[in-house]
Amino acid sequence: MEDSAVDESSERSEALEQVTIASLSKISTAMRVFRRWAESAGLRPSETVYVSWTKVRRRLRFSKSGNPDIERAYRTHWLPPKV
Repeated sequence: MEDSAVDESSERSEALEQVTIASLSKISTAMRVFRRWAESAGLRPSETVYVSWTKVRRRLRFSKSGNPDIERAYRTHWLPPKV
């Protein structure tokens, strides 16, 4: 799938990070702290794909850089451990 702009209130942005109020440093720190907590709590990561609502259904981009590791971090949901 191709990357697409994120639609925010009918305005197009290249990435979700461009329309967030917090600085990238704060977002990065929050994501790192949350990941550490989730791992220590025994939660398991599950990657999710987000696509646009347009006819083309392109993959949405979250980071300004498009770095695959950063994109994966944004797409990761944390689930309870399998019993």
